[in-house]
Amino acid sequence: MDNNLLEKDKMHAIVLGIIFDPAEKKILIGKRENDPNLPNLSWCFPGGILKPGDEVDKTLKAHVKAKTGYDIKNLGAIFSKIYDEKEDLLAVYFLTQVFAGEENPGGNLTELKWVSPTELETYFTTSFNKKLQQYLLDLI
Repeated sequence: MDNNLLEKDKMHAIVLGIIFDPAEKKILIGKRENDPNLPNLSWCFPGGILKPGDEVDKTLKAHVKAKTGYDIKNLGAIFSKIYDEKEDLLAVYFLTQVFAGEENPGGNLTELKWVSPTELETYFTTSFNKKLQQYLLDLI
């Protein structure tokens, strides 16, 4: 088999934590600048790359801790998509909640902000799926 074909068709996966505060009815997002894979990306849900052999839950929690300072409880996968802007990138979204830690932006996030689900779409400069948006609106 042609190795160029294998490389061209290779998919990458990221795990993203939608950190929901049920008391305040807000979601934590992070500001990201100069993303090499999604140049138009500005605000995002915290997370990171899933590598072969990684344990999904453990990897999600480690990426979220590094980027937000928070320890989270994973409530389960709620959505997945392939970005219109990057067709070889699969994103899997998990609903999560904070149970410990202190807010501290890290990694490739320069700022963190708690926003209402009704405000989310105004922050995102990449495609924002309508089904995911409705799911998040239904949280409030």
